[in-house]
Amino acid sequence: MKRRSHQRMGLLLVFFAGFSSIFHFANSQASPDAEVMFSLKKSLNVPDSLGWSDPDPCNWNHVVCSDEKRVTRIQIGRQNLQVPSDFFTGLSSLQSVEIDNNPFSNWVIPESIKNASALQNFSASSANISGSIPGFFWPGFFSRSNHLEKLSGGIDVIQNMTLLREVWLHSNGFSGPLPDFSGLKDLESLSLRDNSFTGLVPESLVNLESLKVVNLSNNLLQGPMPVFRSSVSVDMVKDSNRFCLPTPGLCDSRVNTLLSIVKSMDYPQRLADSWKGNDPCTEWIGITCNNGNITVVNFEKMGLTGSISPYFASVKSLERLVLANNNLTGSIPQEITTLPGLKVLDVSNNHLHGRVPAFTSNVIVNTNGNPNIGKDVNSSTSSESPSVSPSANAGSGSGGSSRKSGKKSSALILVIMFSVIGGVFLLSLIGLLVFCLYKKKQKRFSRVQSPNEMVIHPHHSGSDNERVKITVAGSSVSVGAISETHTNPASEQGDIQMVEAGNMVISIQVLRNVTNNFSEGNILGRGRFWSGLQR
Repeated sequence: MKRRSHQRMGLLLVFFAGFSSIFHFANSQASPDAEVMFSLKKSLNVPDSLGWSDPDPCNWNHVVCSDEKRVTRIQIGRQNLQVPSDFFTGLSSLQSVEIDNNPFSNWVIPESIKNASALQNFSASSANISGSIPGFFWPGFFSRSNHLEKLSGGIDVIQNMTLLREVWLHSNGFSGPLPDFSGLKDLESLSLRDNSFTGLVPESLVNLESLKVVNLSNNLLQGPMPVFRSSVSVDMVKDSNRFCLPTPGLCDSRVNTLLSIVKSMDYPQRLADSWKGNDPCTEWIGITCNNGNITVVNFEKMGLTGSISPYFASVKSLERLVLANNNLTGSIPQEITTLPGLKVLDVSNNHLHGRVPAFTSNVIVNTNGNPNIGKDVNSSTSSESPSVSPSANAGSGSGGSSRKSGKKSSALILVIMFSVIGGVFLLSLIGLLVFCLYKKKQKRFSRVQSPNEMVIHPHHSGSDNERVKITVAGSSVSVGAISETHTNPASEQGDIQMVEAGNMVISIQVLRNVTNNFSEGNILGRGRFWSGLQR
């Protein structure tokens, strides 16, 4: 009996051991993303009806895994769920997210999406997304296609995404001018309908050879209607933009001038919405005309950014230019001073800097409320100058002034460089001249005296009055320059005669004194050389 109990107990232990091994094996085969997915399930308050009850998230409904059991796709659209801010944390292998048609509360794309470094597709149509696309989001995760909704801001960043083939940005709140498309050599499909894009359709898009489908309806695009190649399927509903004409054709010259002016302000949406048709004198906001000539441009309190365009000078009939109470940056263009009929220029309460151009005396210029007006770019950044708002620094005018300052700095450097080079050359030339003079002088005074030349050292005050030293210069002797002054009594000055011996000038009076009036008794010998004299 006892033996049977032991056998039963052994079998039971074996059963539990086997079950434990199976359970451990099952757990070891679960997805490495299981912990993250369970956290996601908890944060989403997923209902049981969704089918997320299996220990392995790879067996969940709407979840797709790779062969290595890494979660690669989560499709939870139309499930009435709420996306948490840490939704993407830990999902480094995630490749596709599709959360379309969910009535989420208003939300922005969370920072945690940058952790999904393998993400290739993000679809959130009708998911109540708002705000701007994060800077890291564009280039890192969308190399092939984009499907986004309810986003705002500009789309300049896509001009650097050269691998794009499909760009669908329709039904969002994007605004501003279209970017340069010349680098998107593989782009085939572009859908930009139902946004607020302004400005001209760029030639780089019209001429894109890879383009097959383009949709630009329901925007605020301006200028002439673009003409695409016949092979491109174009969706541009009539009168759904702000093209100057309902069919392709040239715009009025006044329209072209005004569009050139607002380009430096990124084609403001408020102006684009009002500027309809091909005649700016027909109730265009901010424009007043007289007999078809633009006489007043009044853009006061329109929230304008960017810089003041020099193209204002092209409106020769302009009498009043009012740009007050905006966020304009940069400086006042010199070209505006050439307007022949200008009477008023009001640029008060902006963020302008730099020197105010010299207008004629009959022009009233108001620059009040610009803390840095009259100061250059460098002085405007000093500690003594009021600071400029970040939005002002972002304006294109500030960049233009910086380029001017850079040119001035470069010119100054060149002037300094050439001055230094010229100075060095001049000093070198002077040094060479001094050296040549010195060598010439040294050669003159170091020249060997001929055998019949003498160097006479007259006595000095305090020396032996009875002796005078005379040296005969031979061919091997180098004689330096000797500067001696011999002063004679005033009574004898008239009798002084000088004789020249090579480079030496010797007075006759000195010779008389040392030879005892050329006494015959002082002659030691006759010949070419004198070895000595003694008084």
